[in-house]
Amino acid sequence: MASIPPASRTVTPQDDPASSVLGCLKETLSSGEFSDMQFALGRQFGPVKIFQAHKYILSMRSPVFRAMFFGSLPESCDGPIEIADFIPDAFANLLSYMYTDKAENLSADNVFHTMNSADKYDFAPLIQVCLEMIYSQLNVDNCLSALEQALHWHADGIVEKCLNLLDEESLAILQSPTFTAISKDLLEIILERETLSAEEYDIYLAVEEWDHEACQREGMDTSADNRRQMLGSALYMLRFPLLTSGQLADGPAQHRDIGTDASPSLARLTICQLSKHD
Repeated sequence: MASIPPASRTVTPQDDPASSVLGCLKETLSSGEFSDMQFALGRQFGPVKIFQAHKYILSMRSPVFRAMFFGSLPESCDGPIEIADFIPDAFANLLSYMYTDKAENLSADNVFHTMNSADKYDFAPLIQVCLEMIYSQLNVDNCLSALEQALHWHADGIVEKCLNLLDEESLAILQSPTFTAISKDLLEIILERETLSAEEYDIYLAVEEWDHEACQREGMDTSADNRRQMLGSALYMLRFPLLTSGQLADGPAQHRDIGTDASPSLARLTICQLSKHD
């Protein structure tokens, strides 16, 4: 029986990454070879970017793509499928991870967009990678965005880290541009906390700014009635009794944005109560 000559060395994928399955898939995605469909992204952000892809690979990775391409009413692939939801970089990260289990261009600038694209196509592995990046790069500027995402995904570790940072850096976070863009639900979560390091007057000023921006986002004028309606129950979470009479006079009493003549605002009532003790 002939003996099999010993191999001098076993060749592994690490020796030649391009010859591995993932290496081949990466090259296939990059080159567009054998592609049978296209996506068009970025029309609302600038020049349209075309991505070539493969229905079978995408369908193996995502139940949403499987239903899209092989369901009872399959998507036509005669022309590029336009996607308006995401920036091109985020969708590129999604495709990259579906083909190679890596998103080499994932960054702080596109991580939230990438996570939303992964959510739309029900691709949990990339969502987890995004959450891990958010956790590791949490800072004052992205704290509120991270907190909203973490609450949505029930990522308790990130929620706790965000809330701790919020307590420690309350003033900087409340004065950041991201604060006026948060949801009302998150606003109430913040106002419920009794451990914020910011002064109550600074919290009030931040809420005033949020209220103004929220009305404008909804196409409403910033009248007292509209701003009071926009705040809703969050109005009663402001701790006016913790303000000095001078702060009340300079802030809430000046704006009158949270009350009417028929129903005096809590701020004006508080001024009356405090004046009895001054």
